[in-house]
Amino acid sequence: MKKSDSSKRKIYNSCIAFIEDSKGNYLVQKTFQRKKGFWALPGGHVKSGQFSIEAIHEEMIEEMRIDVAIKDIELFKTYKYENAFKDVYIIHKDIDLSMIKLEDDEVEKVSYLSKKEIYDLIFKNGIRKTNIDAIEDVFNTN
Repeated sequence: MKKSDSSKRKIYNSCIAFIEDSKGNYLVQKTFQRKKGFWALPGGHVKSGQFSIEAIHEEMIEEMRIDVAIKDIELFKTYKYENAFKDVYIIHKDIDLSMIKLEDDEVEKVSYLSKKEIYDLIFKNGIRKTNIDAIEDVFNTN
């Protein structure tokens, strides 16, 4: 009996975070041009054996030197795709942008943007496409 091709398929796990400040703006990061120069929510891939909450915590430290207590990271939703899962987290925290130290090879800059500014970036194809479904869901919930 021949094994199905689906048994060879790799499943990807990723996570992203909405960091919302007290004014209702969201922290987004702009990747360097060599990484397509998109604006995106903080996030990344979940390593084998790692929980996604640990991964988002680690990504925020690695990419921006932001250390948020795990207890302050709230799961919003898990998305299931054909070959991937994406956990979306929400963090309510005012972060002083001047205290952020960016990872040299990934993030060019960070900014707090309003919902309107983020929607404008989506319209101009300036937001990473894999963030759009979560953006729409979070914005329609809040």
